[in-house]
Amino acid sequence: MKNIQLMEDYHFNCLQGMYFSNIVQTEFFTLLSSKLVEDSYYNYCAKMNVEDELFSANWNKVKEYFIGINRTPSLYVTPSSNLYCSPILNTFKLTKQYTDAWMILDNPTILGTINLKKEVSVSEIASHREFDVFVKTFQDAYSGDNPDDPYANLSPTYVESLRASYNIKDSFDRHHYIAEWKGKPVGVATAIEAAGIVAIYNVGTITQYRNNGIGKALMAKITQEFASAKLLFLQTEYGSYVEKWYQNMGYKTVFLGECYS
Repeated sequence: MKNIQLMEDYHFNCLQGMYFSNIVQTEFFTLLSSKLVEDSYYNYCAKMNVEDELFSANWNKVKEYFIGINRTPSLYVTPSSNLYCSPILNTFKLTKQYTDAWMILDNPTILGTINLKKEVSVSEIASHREFDVFVKTFQDAYSGDNPDDPYANLSPTYVESLRASYNIKDSFDRHHYIAEWKGKPVGVATAIEAAGIVAIYNVGTITQYRNNGIGKALMAKITQEFASAKLLFLQTEYGSYVEKWYQNMGYKTVFLGECYS
């Protein structure tokens, strides 16, 4: 349970100013919201811990908050909440929107044995100009019409949020990486580090360059850069091919997060 709460809190805080814009903590729950991103991936109530008879009153407060900022009221439940697997979610007819797999790097040696193609190179950005290239590559990687891709056709507000995050000054170190195929930017990833913990985000490859080991090269680079980290973790869509892709690189799913509205 301690690691679950650690990962959740890290996620909530390290993305402030990137995808999350605000965090409100109360006695019974935590509210996360975004000024730009509209969907329930970055606008929800988390860590709700209430007795059944108190759920209705607290859920009404949550709904009032999100309706007030023009967002859909959503509830994010993990094993750190006493609502996890609770029948009360059915009682109030909440509908599951998605399920996240929270994954940690369990076997770092796998990435060290992956054969990478010589056409692929990975580097960390070092200037605002390179960050612009990173954002454009991210935009191209997270677009498409593949119905099996859980991250295809992201809202343009994700690009806006990412671009606005360049000058964040806080306790987290944000490392953005670009992968090139024969000198052309085709893939991206972000690692956010603090106190020996590293969270990985924005991993993506432009569609026509996939299956060339570009994503693996990005993940290998991050693993190499943070080999001494005490914890590397990420999130992805539970049951998707992306989760299996991470598993093949040494990551394992340690708990699930379920979003309801």
